[in-house]
Amino acid sequence: KEKGVIEGLEKVEYSKNDIITSSIDSKDILSFTFKLPITIPKEQLYTEAEIHFFENSGIDLEKNYITHYIVKGLEQEQIYIVEAFSIEEEVLHQNFKNIIHQTEFIDFTTLPIFAFKEFYPLYEKEPQRDAFVYLDETQSFIVVFENGEYLYSKTLNNLNMLLKTLDIDYKTFVKIVSEKGLKKENYEIDELLIAGEIERFFNDYFLAINNRLSYGKNI
Repeated sequence: KEKGVIEGLEKVEYSKNDIITSSIDSKDILSFTFKLPITIPKEQLYTEAEIHFFENSGIDLEKNYITHYIVKGLEQEQIYIVEAFSIEEEVLHQNFKNIIHQTEFIDFTTLPIFAFKEFYPLYEKEPQRDAFVYLDETQSFIVVFENGEYLYSKTLNNLNMLLKTLDIDYKTFVKIVSEKGLKKENYEIDELLIAGEIERFFNDYFLAINNRLSYGKNI
């Protein structure tokens, strides 16, 4: 399994006539949130956002990046909240090199955090202020939507280190947690070490969720 390539995907043959869409792993993205004065004319806003991002985010100016900006105006505070999502061009091309070699381009890419917008029509739910949490062995994040629109997101620790500690694969972990949950009394005596590690991970994980939400509320 190559970085950024779904297992088995590199074995599929594509043509230039295919429509190729994909998502970018959150761990490859630099997210940077900042404020700008609401007095900036709208026609200059993205220029000012780009200048602020490149001067203050700490990125390597010797490299090329693809950056997307989300801007929200807060009139009561007379500011714009800007969230920049940036990825190195080299990393992007490396992640999709097997497909690009065949098709020369990808039609559309996005971040997993934006996929949850489809939750509402898919499950016929009324949008409110909702938080979604995603967790697997390669990435994890929390994302908040308000009235069906993206509001805020932050990364969380994935399961990689826990799986290495337990010396099990992701499917086995899911089976264990699905059947026995997080309560130690559901585990056999010879499974208490596993139960303890799982409990420790999720105690830290839920605390991290709370901290991310508190930070987002302050922003």
